[in-house]
Amino acid sequence: MTSGENVGTPPSTDEKISLLSGESFWQTAKAPGVPHLVLSDGPHGVGSAAVADVLGRDGVPASIAFPTSSTLASSWDRELARRQGAGIAQEARRLGVNVLLGPGINIKRTPLCGRNFEYLSEDPVLSGELGAALISGIESGGVGATVKHFAANNQEFDRMVVNAVVDDRALREIYLKGFEIAIRKGRPTAVMSAYNSVNGTPAVANHFLLTNVLRAEWGFEGIVMSDWGSVDDRLASLRAGLDLEMPGSNGVGFSAVRAALESGEIDESLIDESFTRIVDAALRLAQNKPVDPTQDNGQLRQLARQIAGECIILLRNEGNLLPLDTGSPNVTLAVVGAFAAHPRIQGGGSSGVVTGALTSALDEITDQVGGASVVYAPGYDSDVTNDSLLANARNAAERADVVLLFVGLSELIEAEAYDRKDLDLPESHTRLIHELAAANDNVVVILHKGSVVDMSGWNDKVRAIIDVGLGGEGVGGATADVLFGKVNPSGHLAETVPLRLQDTPAYLNYPGSQNRVVYHESIWVGSATTTNASSTCCIPSGTGSATPSSNSESCISKPRM
Repeated sequence: MTSGENVGTPPSTDEKISLLSGESFWQTAKAPGVPHLVLSDGPHGVGSAAVADVLGRDGVPASIAFPTSSTLASSWDRELARRQGAGIAQEARRLGVNVLLGPGINIKRTPLCGRNFEYLSEDPVLSGELGAALISGIESGGVGATVKHFAANNQEFDRMVVNAVVDDRALREIYLKGFEIAIRKGRPTAVMSAYNSVNGTPAVANHFLLTNVLRAEWGFEGIVMSDWGSVDDRLASLRAGLDLEMPGSNGVGFSAVRAALESGEIDESLIDESFTRIVDAALRLAQNKPVDPTQDNGQLRQLARQIAGECIILLRNEGNLLPLDTGSPNVTLAVVGAFAAHPRIQGGGSSGVVTGALTSALDEITDQVGGASVVYAPGYDSDVTNDSLLANARNAAERADVVLLFVGLSELIEAEAYDRKDLDLPESHTRLIHELAAANDNVVVILHKGSVVDMSGWNDKVRAIIDVGLGGEGVGGATADVLFGKVNPSGHLAETVPLRLQDTPAYLNYPGSQNRVVYHESIWVGSATTTNASSTCCIPSGTGSATPSSNSESCISKPRM
């Protein structure tokens, strides 16, 4: 059975309408001969499942957390993205999930967007190409991929109500182009509409986006679903091209569609089109039975570590301090920063993955260090400076040959539903960098974050900087592998690091007012503006270092896809 037109006993009209809304928070409805679909976040791992609570956390078996999309993009590697997608699909099959809600293809219009860690790049081509590779990997594993959030969902502030006003050129060349590439090349099972409005019409009921562009121009034949709880007018969204309302509306949507059909306001063929698309996906994906949930996934954990390592970016390496030579028993390494012991692996919100295997960089460094000795100082326990912890960290730095300093952004700063206020590291982290750089000439800064941070006040005060992003559960081992030369840090920035927030193209046009944000900067975003304006750019997109051997000079190289 492969078509919604061939499901055994012909479904009743009510059964067809029922299938257009979710049955529960994570499942579609089912009809005679048509199984339900189990949906799950998220973009970098399986974050929820049929056995979960409505938030998708309690009761969820542990799964593998791969690097977030922001980190994966640093690889500029289609094949690596495809392998990550296939790995996530394998975990989804193990947990009985049919459709994953990812990847996110939205453009990083502003570095303040709280959800930038879920997105790939400021560049639509890079976003589209890597998005297509992720989709291809997921779909190859017998699991459906969902491209989101369509479209112009570029800020978390007021995301439920904001109207993004975008000129046609910017919409086509920047904010839709990544979706177009990912959808045409990747052929996902589903597309998820955004919460926001686009040019005055809610994305969830935007006929221009959902029908004219997505289906008529791009030839998309899969399911168009809503983001959770975003449907205010089920009849308007159905007419615009929305097939599936999630997670359902306790019969409100059903009643609206049924009444419109009975009154002659809509024709039953409109219902049949959406019904057929949902049935086709359900029958196709139901053929791929769940795999043994107890199977050993050690190979996937190794893959997650490998991908994390290949995404690490070497931003500074003065005098080739890295990789470290730890053969001498007289060498002391000071490992400083709570993120060394408790690594940040992902951002906050719906994309979070419950992982059962997480090794810290501190443990991995201790294991790999050879004859050197290791001392650890947490340095901070929050985003506010603790003078006692700061003093202990400085004392450790003064006695060490090399300081490995782990800093970054906390999950409270980078999360779904709200945006960042600035580009700064927490005050406790910035103060720690300055204190330890004054105490020791050999400081290596290891950055944990899913979006850009201001480094202009301290980047020339330390010997080396490596950006590990939000590298998933394998980031601790991958960090140690890079520090000790087992892995070459071959990542490149996938977004521009501005010199100042006010130098970003959208600065004067964000976040808007009165539920309206106008993209006056048009096509200008990220490196498109700063390529020839070094005075406004701290580090341009595409920057990365490769160190062929410990004896050679590090060389800046441009990424290749």
